[in-house]
Amino acid sequence: MLAISSILIVLLSDAAAQERPKIEFVPNVQHSIGTTADAYSPDGSLAVSASDTTVKLWDVATGRVLRTFVGHTAAVQAVAFLPNGKQVLSAGWDKTLKLWDISSGKTLHTFEGHTNVIKVIALSSDGAYALSGSNDWTVKLWEVASGKLQRTFNPGINSIESIAFAPNGRRFLLGNTFGGTLQLWDVSSGQLLRTFKGHTGRVNSVAFTPDGTRALLGSEDKTLSLYEVATGRVLRTFVGHADQVSSVALLARRCSRRLWERRRCA
Repeated sequence: MLAISSILIVLLSDAAAQERPKIEFVPNVQHSIGTTADAYSPDGSLAVSASDTTVKLWDVATGRVLRTFVGHTAAVQAVAFLPNGKQVLSAGWDKTLKLWDISSGKTLHTFEGHTNVIKVIALSSDGAYALSGSNDWTVKLWEVASGKLQRTFNPGINSIESIAFAPNGRRFLLGNTFGGTLQLWDVSSGQLLRTFKGHTGRVNSVAFTPDGTRALLGSEDKTLSLYEVATGRVLRTFVGHADQVSSVALLARRCSRRLWERRRCA
């Protein structure tokens, strides 16, 4: 029995996903093509969905569209709420990121620098910095307030599928399509610190535990792995899904029960 300071939340693509809570709105009805990304505000009252060339803001309680953000010139691939709940970051096939003000709907900054589609984005816990992973073989670090590029990382892979900031903002993890590997990078030095191996399929999603000492990885190979960040050691592998694990998240709550159980912890 393994005790960690978090509860495992797994969002997956097999039949068990039907147990997830459902929201009474249908983004695909409002977008012209299928939804590619979504995110919730910190307080859970708002949601954003990305598709076509737009981002839509929703009232979760009513399912009503509150605003449509227009400005991207190609399909939007990724979207995230800032921790302040007042701004949204989006990115996609037009090779740019855009920072939006949800009250006015205006674009606050357009982040330019990538030369190919941006597939994933991540924000530091304080919202001061953003990471973007692109098919141009790079990851870029941006200052959100100014929109200025701070650093470019060269992981040597052209298809970055997942990315996550460590809680302290000093490191980040990224997963790729080929080889099922995960890389740990130092933000300040720009150095690759460690490569985690153990999966046979694409790394779809990764999340740090709240204390930053462990990382949970969900893969195309239908499994999850819990890694010790300091050593790269696999602490536990979760097997049981009938299809790939598409998304994972961790909530900060003390729990000593087995992670694989779906019971609520006191």
